[in-house]
Amino acid sequence: MSFRTLSFLLFACLILASCEEDKLEQYEGIWDGSYAGDEVGTMTIRIKEDGISQGVAYPEEAEEGQSFVFTGSVNEDGEITMTANVFGRVATYNAFVTETELTGSWIADGGNFQGTWSATKRVNEDRFPYNTLLNP
Repeated sequence: MSFRTLSFLLFACLILASCEEDKLEQYEGIWDGSYAGDEVGTMTIRIKEDGISQGVAYPEEAEEGQSFVFTGSVNEDGEITMTANVFGRVATYNAFVTETELTGSWIADGGNFQGTWSATKRVNEDRFPYNTLLNP
């Protein structure tokens, strides 16, 4: 293999790798939203440029200050999956995210609890409520 061919292949790999990262960067930011169904509440999610996502949810019927944390990731196609332990139940949140909106469904306890969730990207990203839970 010639040096020229090897250089071209290396350059092509770098271009492809940077394009994949750019696809994830469009989802990066702070997202505010709500969930409804068998449980109702509000949430805030942070999606990092590498696609890792973490969030905090506040159930409407919980005691004051009670919340739960959920974690997951988004892929380059905008499919986000997150999980949480919600009052002893494992909940899975699936959604599709664009540059500005997130919509999807959630399910817990073998399908006995379910609903939908949605969020919009925050324009001003300087405040996130539990920043200590998230790695900057």
